[in-house]
Order: sequence, then structure tokens, then C-alpha cells
Amino acid sequence: MGLDRRLFISDRWDVEDVQHTIDSLFSTKAKYIPTHSPDYSILNFAYGDDQRSMSVFTGYEVGGFKGVLLTLGAGGKSDEIFKAVAERLGGFYNPQDSDSNYVEYPFIASGSLEFLLKDAIKTGATDGRNSEAFREYLKKSEEESKRWQEENSRRIDEMIAGRRKGK
Repeated sequence: MGLDRRLFISDRWDVEDVQHTIDSLFSTKAKYIPTHSPDYSILNFAYGDDQRSMSVFTGYEVGGFKGVLLTLGAGGKSDEIFKAVAERLGGFYNPQDSDSNYVEYPFIASGSLEFLLKDAIKTGATDGRNSEAFREYLKKSEEESKRWQEENSRRIDEMIAGRRKGK
């Protein structure tokens, strides 16, 4: 049995992002503790009655991919903590550091949000810095999507009704 649980996340996230995620997931206040190394820090936080210390290694590389490695001792509710963080940020979770069996947690929003932002910039709806303009773009995009879904449903219903009449 391994001594640590590990979560490898994308380098799109940094220590502060992990800290804020822990704060919001567990209604706690994680304390950032720098170390002698610029690539290594610690986040201390309470999880229920447990006091936990998460090691955070930035610039970490696994299989040619750079990212952030998070580790927690295997005791306590480490499994619950990492699964919750992985579901929010995505990544690869390894419940035992004695093997290399990882479970993938996809970051669902990345493709959709990135596509929407790129489309908003390409179409001139925003320059990427104006959040109000981006919100307006998102509202219009949502309205167009809803109209398209309604129109598509109507066409399918008409097609089904036409086939029923033809029988």
C-alpha cells in the first residue's frame, strides 16, 4: 500500500487555483506555505476534524506532460478530497503511489468555454478583456442555441408526423 495519494492536474491551474478550489469545495480556508523551492509549496487546511497538508509541485512532468502534482498522505479522507478536486479541475488521480494506475477525470468545461471565448474574439463580440461584452455574447449564443433546438425539434416532429401519414 502506498503512502501518498497523487493527483496530476493541468498546468492551466496554479497553487492559488488549487487553494481557492479547496476553500470552495470544503468551506474552509487553506493556508499557503511557501518552501525553499519555487516549485514546491504546501497548502494546510481543515477537512472536517482533520488537519491536512497538501504538497503542491508546479512544473512537474509526467509522461512528457507538464502540470501540477498534488500529494496527500493516504490517511484520513484523502480519497474523498482528491476525487472532489479532480471532479472540479480535471486531472489524473493515483490512489497509491506504489503503482502507476491513474484514473482520468476530464475537465469538462475546457473545450466548451475555450471555444466560446475564441468564437467571441474571432467574431468581434469581445476583445477577451471586456467581461460585459463576453456575457452579452454568451446570452446571445444561448438564445440562438435554444432557437436552433426548438426549430430542430419542430422539424423532427414534422418529419415523424409526415412518415406516419404516409403509412
